[in-house]
Amino acid sequence: MNWNELEIRLSVAEDYLSVRHGLQEFKTRFANGKSRDIDVNPIELVLAEILNNIAEHGDHASLPEKICLKWALHKNRFSAEISDAGVEYSPLEKIRAAKKHKDTSFDNLPEGGFGWHIISALCSDIHYRRHGNINILKLQIPV
Repeated sequence: MNWNELEIRLSVAEDYLSVRHGLQEFKTRFANGKSRDIDVNPIELVLAEILNNIAEHGDHASLPEKICLKWALHKNRFSAEISDAGVEYSPLEKIRAAKKHKDTSFDNLPEGGFGWHIISALCSDIHYRRHGNINILKLQIPV
């Protein structure tokens, strides 16, 4: 399995512009690889949600901070590992919290908090662990 790697450097708090540039670089590399026949939109949506969450909620103690994105394409799945040194989080708790609004009427829905629900709907597998002061999120998306 050949892993590709990309570093995104957050230079200011909530650095969405760096995330956007990182996603553009990812899409360019992905399109130039052996993945031309694969719809990159679900992959990009998942990565955008995760990377923007890291930029917004990571509470990075020292800037610049880096996010490392590694990815590989297998026969029928996209695998990724995203690591950062932000605050610890629990994706499974976030997913459970988002799903509790499943039967809520449209007018009573909260403004945000659905990113993890979208992520869980598009991913076939999600694993999170904390190693020292590093968050490591691994996921798979069927393609």
